[in-house]
Amino acid sequence: MKRLLAVLMFLAPLPASAGSLEDLYLFARDHSIAEFKKTANAKGKANDARVKAQERALAKLEEKLRNLVGPFVMKGLPRRGKSNLDTLFAEDQGYGMLDGMRYAAADGRTSVVVSTDSLATSWLQGHRQWWPGHDDLPQNAEAAVRTEAFYTQGISTDAAVVHYAELPLAKPPQARFAYAVLAARTQSEAPPAPGEILVAVLQAGRLFIVSAPAPGVTPIAACDAVTADFARRAAEASDAYQASIPGDNTLAAVADHLREEGEAAFKLCFAAHAKDEAFFRPAIAQAQALADALPAN
Repeated sequence: MKRLLAVLMFLAPLPASAGSLEDLYLFARDHSIAEFKKTANAKGKANDARVKAQERALAKLEEKLRNLVGPFVMKGLPRRGKSNLDTLFAEDQGYGMLDGMRYAAADGRTSVVVSTDSLATSWLQGHRQWWPGHDDLPQNAEAAVRTEAFYTQGISTDAAVVHYAELPLAKPPQARFAYAVLAARTQSEAPPAPGEILVAVLQAGRLFIVSAPAPGVTPIAACDAVTADFARRAAEASDAYQASIPGDNTLAAVADHLREEGEAAFKLCFAAHAKDEAFFRPAIAQAQALADALPAN
């Protein structure tokens, strides 16, 4: 029976459609992940062999992705690109990034991740509840790219992505949607000003995620005052907790809540005031230029 199955598999033609090729890619990716989970606690030489095996698996997946995504040409970026997948080890930071090819400038500051409509849809399905206790990731790409979680999970390996202010875009003629936002990446509190522009465009069956520096974007004094006020109140609650005997956990929770409220209030303030700042129009123009430069086929 095994021999018969092998013969049938050999004789069966390989799927030719994009969907079939994506299915083969997803099967290979998930199979590798499952195999590496079996050896997650390997040490010494066994771990070295596991790392080398992952390198080989990632290389094979990259070639599959390259064929799926197709050619990409954009001024200032390399034509070949690399897989956006950071690791196949489920225990590693950076696991589960968006399936696609990443094209980065030599200085690493500007990059484009190129996926396909159907790969992105599959990725969203797998990341609906990626972080237990957090809101579900929207299953529609146009809605998902408007969330911080999409970028944190999809293109950032070691930092959370924070949104500050949406940049209004004119949708390119061939695009299903286009979205841009001023953003920053952080491992703690949100910086006082964003330093990055993120642009998401879905056109011709491909999803493009562009990241570029946002020069000239400055802090907004009114929003810094909001942050300072919440920080002061959180510090008072924290001091009260430290002084309580035994420690009053309610006060600790209040301090944490005030910090979260402070960041949310700061982001709302920045979004409300940004349109009146000198940096806003140049940022819109930069985002529009990035969107318009993406290939339409």
